[in-house]
Formats: sequence, C-alpha cells, structure tokens
Amino acid sequence: MECAHTLWQHRVLLTTLFIGIHDVIVMRIRDNYAITTAILT
Repeated sequence: MECAHTLWQHRVLLTTLFIGIHDVIVMRIRDNYAITTAILT
C-alpha cells in the first residue's frame, strides 16, 4: 500500500514538473515569436 502511494505521489510530481517545463517553453516561444514579429515589421 505504501509503495502504491509513493508511486502516485511520484506520478503527480512528474506531471507537475512536466506542466511547469511545458509552460516555460511555451512562454519562451511566445516571447521569441513576439520579438521576431517586432523585428520583421
């Protein structure tokens, strides 16, 4: 039972990390896109 609980916590932690990293990447891409658009126009 303890093992399953730990596995669930680990999965939640991984999911949280993945979402956080994904958000950072999306923000970076948006910033780069905005900068590129500003330079081109």
